Amino acid sequence: MDEDSNDSRDSGRGESLLSSSPSPSADPLVGPAGGEGEGRGGTGDLGFPTPPPRLPSQKKTRPRVNKGPSPYVIWQANLQKSRLASSLLIEAIAEPDEPSRRPDFVCVQEPYCYKGGPRVVPQHMDVFYATETPRACILVWKNVRAWELPHLMSRDIAVALVETESPDLKQIILASVYMDCTLQNPISEDLQLLSEYAQQRNLPLVICTDSNAHSTLWGCPPERGTNAAKRGDALEEWLISQTLDLANVGT
Repeated sequence: MDEDSNDSRDSGRGESLLSSSPSPSADPLVGPAGGEGEGRGGTGDLGFPTPPPRLPSQKKTRPRVNKGPSPYVIWQANLQKSRLASSLLIEAIAEPDEPSRRPDFVCVQEPYCYKGGPRVVPQHMDVFYATETPRACILVWKNVRAWELPHLMSRDIAVALVETESPDLKQIILASVYMDCTLQNPISEDLQLLSEYAQQRNLPLVICTDSNAHSTLWGCPPERGTNAAKRGDALEEWLISQTLDLANVGT
């Protein structure tokens, strides 16, 4: 979740996640009607433990770091609007280092666009995005049961409701988010609304983002006083306030 997304300098591939867990007592949201298909993710608990409550006496709490397993493979990359980076990403999807690591979802920031939409998309994947020339989109394996949530999407946020095969946790919300580096506050109103939507429905929220913010938590030691450092502090505080775990893999 570093500046310029795990850096698509790392072959355009990376994993950067923020995750939240529902409380076990609430009912899951009933999913929308959709096409038939069997998910590739496997079964079992998603592995997102419920974060501990923040104590009133704590002046500052660091977000939890969660690297638990998930039945889905999710990649995240900032392609920096590059057609070459898009081509390299497709090659990596077709021939991953390990077959078991082939992605079910790829959360992309700054995709290469042509005539208003993301291009260079693998044939076996759909693409979710909201507007022309989006700065965030999600590539979705076609036989995974997932639906767009367009009322929560914008140029910088793509959102999918994902149905899992776990009997204990039937649905999660997955979001690809680009945080505009020109803004002092990395948390947009749309992102706050997305978090509130997930909390109100007691659904786990997984955010893959290029935050353009620096923090040692995601492998980018900040230079104090810089805008990226201030954005990192603001993002850390927001993670705590939303009871989100940091589930970053790599930088």
